[in-house]
Amino acid sequence: MKKSEKNPIFTLIVFVFSFWLLLHWIHPKHQKISDHETISMKELLAAAIDIAEEGGRELVRIKKSGRLKTSEKTGKNDLVTAGDHASHDIMYYGLKGAFPGLAVISEEEDAPQNPSGSVFLPKLTNKKLERILVSDELLPIEDLTIWIDPLDATKEYTEGLTEYVTTMVGFAVDGEAVGGVVHFPFTGETVWGWKEHGNNILDQSENAPRNSVLVSRSHTGQAEEQSKKHLGSNAKIIKAGGAGYKAISIFHGRGEGYFHSGKIKKWDICAIEGIIKSTCYGKFTNLKGKTIDYRS
Repeated sequence: MKKSEKNPIFTLIVFVFSFWLLLHWIHPKHQKISDHETISMKELLAAAIDIAEEGGRELVRIKKSGRLKTSEKTGKNDLVTAGDHASHDIMYYGLKGAFPGLAVISEEEDAPQNPSGSVFLPKLTNKKLERILVSDELLPIEDLTIWIDPLDATKEYTEGLTEYVTTMVGFAVDGEAVGGVVHFPFTGETVWGWKEHGNNILDQSENAPRNSVLVSRSHTGQAEEQSKKHLGSNAKIIKAGGAGYKAISIFHGRGEGYFHSGKIKKWDICAIEGIIKSTCYGKFTNLKGKTIDYRS
């Protein structure tokens, strides 16, 4: 066969390979995650850890500067500070920048629209996370709702009780809390979990004082009275600030339970319910036993 003659078998192989390669890149199943029709939960969790920690660093910086610019929302126990707004900018716009089209709901949605103009883009990988999570899931973006609290325990933040302060990111799929991140800016601890996949919790709950329950120090309501009604007059009542702090305190062994009486917002509980579910310990319900719907 002359060198100039073409090999029909070779030509057919090249054609088939080229056709497969074209289909491989244009088929929807092979579109990049950055197209955001689907989202990698592992990437979302890594990003949430990064933005919660970055928001926390901003809270520490503003607290040290002394320029809190505190004002009341609805009363002296419901405050907002420059820290709330600055952390919101980092966390809200960071997630929206990394995952356009993602439904993100923040406690500070009424804050000025990103006055700094800059966006912190979180990392989509986390080495510590990779060592624990061995699997991933790609979920349709429309199934996800993210609830963020840029500064939980604002009142305590203004009073210098910084051990109670957290930043939180909660994940809901079809309205169910399935994961979350709680970061403690002033101690550097970050707790995260994802239902049926894993968490980084060091459980010390067996060390909790017997018959003890954590309640809010500023929104006590009937929590103390109801706790003693159900647990007995000898129940140990521990008053503390911040939903994130009180919930994670159960794992830290500070109390056996957390009881809240009165209204509470979904950005206060989505992250911690997701973390609780990652441990198979239970779930949050209202006083009628109904589960919480986190769609909106």
